[in-house]
Amino acid sequence: MFPDLGKIQPPAGIPTFENFVTAVIRFIIIIAFIASFVFLLIGAIQWIVAAGEPKATGAARGRVTAALVGLAIVVSSFVIIKLIEFFFNVNVISGGVIPIPVP
Repeated sequence: MFPDLGKIQPPAGIPTFENFVTAVIRFIIIIAFIASFVFLLIGAIQWIVAAGEPKATGAARGRVTAALVGLAIVVSSFVIIKLIEFFFNVNVISGGVIPIPVP
């Protein structure tokens, strides 16, 4: 009599929680990569502008090192997520397009 009684589906066009989590993870990875790359460029420019001054060169070297470590962390987290997707056959960041609500 009521075949779909126990199955609740959201209305069409409303993103699910899984889509929201996917969008948040993608956003965080993209922002972290961009920030690390910008800090790498700033450190490189500081190193060039330091013109051999030991204190300024050391500060620039520290910024470049921190940026490279940040890039390594972002890339390794992306690789780990992709490995989880491959081995466990789940969609963490490959769930389609980022949901954008249309008014």
